[in-house]
Amino acid sequence: MYLFIIIQLFLTPVWETHGPYGGETICIAIDPNDTLVMYVGTGSVWKMGGDGIYRSRDGGKTWKHTSLNYGFIWDIEVDSRGNVYAATVGYGVLKSIDRGDIWGPINNGLSCLDVSDIVLDPRNDSILYACIGEKFSGVLRGTGGLYKSTDRGNTWYQIGFDSMAVSALAISPSSPDTMYLAVRRAYQVDSSPTDTL
Repeated sequence: MYLFIIIQLFLTPVWETHGPYGGETICIAIDPNDTLVMYVGTGSVWKMGGDGIYRSRDGGKTWKHTSLNYGFIWDIEVDSRGNVYAATVGYGVLKSIDRGDIWGPINNGLSCLDVSDIVLDPRNDSILYACIGEKFSGVLRGTGGLYKSTDRGNTWYQIGFDSMAVSALAISPSSPDTMYLAVRRAYQVDSSPTDTL
């Protein structure tokens, strides 16, 4: 038994392809309540479009489209209730309360529908953070910045980085009061084309 364990430590991991096939996968999320339920978001950086979200109920062996079968998906998060959140280009934050069967927008308070990342607070997943910022050109179609929701995404308010492209965020698991952001200044804000930064 001990020999088997030692051998396993030195073996190279074996990777297998399980799909979904036919799209470019951008992000992946696993349901914390049922680790066999997984979601992947698709999108093409070059085409600036996507094929929406696929779901697996068997740990990634098979995949089916959710009803969100369009759009560029930057990020997916799943909370402790099984609610699924998607950060999208052009549609803002979309939410499903039935594990992907039906989706709806939750954008009240967001300045723009180009949401580049979304994160759940590890201490209380009714608190969400979302960032707005075009990841490639730096041109914002809103005021950009970092947003917070304390009601599972029903309403949002800006908490900083106005007129800046925030492309990614992460909360430290060991120190949840610490947040890391990937930020860059926008070259131009579309709502005021003469205002350059």
